[in-house]
Amino acid sequence: MLCPKCGAENPEGRSTCAQCGSAMPAGPNAALPEAPGAGGGAVTSWMTLVIRAVVVVNVVCAIALLGWIVWIWVGLPLREPPPGRAVCISNVKNITLALQMYVADNDEVFPPAVEWCDTLREYIRNDDVYRCPKAWELTCGFAYNVSLDALPLDAVAKPAATIAIFESDQGWNTSGGAELLPKEPRHLGGDNYGFADGHAAWVNRQMVGRDETGMRIWSGDPARPLQWDVE
Repeated sequence: MLCPKCGAENPEGRSTCAQCGSAMPAGPNAALPEAPGAGGGAVTSWMTLVIRAVVVVNVVCAIALLGWIVWIWVGLPLREPPPGRAVCISNVKNITLALQMYVADNDEVFPPAVEWCDTLREYIRNDDVYRCPKAWELTCGFAYNVSLDALPLDAVAKPAATIAIFESDQGWNTSGGAELLPKEPRHLGGDNYGFADGHAAWVNRQMVGRDETGMRIWSGDPARPLQWDVE
C-alpha cells in the first residue's frame, strides 16, 4: 500500500506510514470498529430493560390516575347529597341558631311564618343548610311552626319544649304544625326538631303522640314534652 503523502510502500493493514508517519487510508480488509454489544452480547443491557419497565409502569399509573380523576368529576353527580341523620340534625341546628340570631336582632320577635326561609337567609348564607340529605330534591326539607308567627319571645312559656323547626316535604317557606311532617320518617324511624330555645333533637316517630287538643306532641316522657303550641 502506497503512502498518499510520500509514496513509500507499506504493508497492508498499517495505520501510519513507516517512512513519514502519515495516516494511511483504510484498506478494503481493514477491521471495522466494534459496535456496542457486539461479540455475542445483548444489544440492550439489563439496566436499559429495567429503565424501560419503570417508564412503562409510570405511564400506566399516570393513565389510571387520569381515568380516576375523570370518573370522579364526570361520572359522579356534580352535587352528591351528603347522607345521614347527623347532617340533617346539623342543618336543623344551624337553622334554629339563625332563628335565634334573628330574634335577637328584631326586638325578641320571631320571624313571620309566610317567608321564614327568605328571612333567615341573611343569617344562613348557604342554601344547602335548608336541605335534608334524605330529601335533597327539595329546596327546603323543613317547615316552621306557625304558632311562632311574628310572636314575641316572652310569649313562649316553654321555649325548650316548643318546636320551631321540623322536617317536612312541603318545600320553601312552608309553615304549619304536625300535619306537615313527612308521611314516612326519614331517619331511622324518627324526625329531627329544632326548638325555640335554640337546641335540636331527634325523636322516634313511634314515641310521638298528641293530646286531646291535637296541638301537643311529646316523646313519651311527661318531663320532656314537645309542643306545637306556645303555652
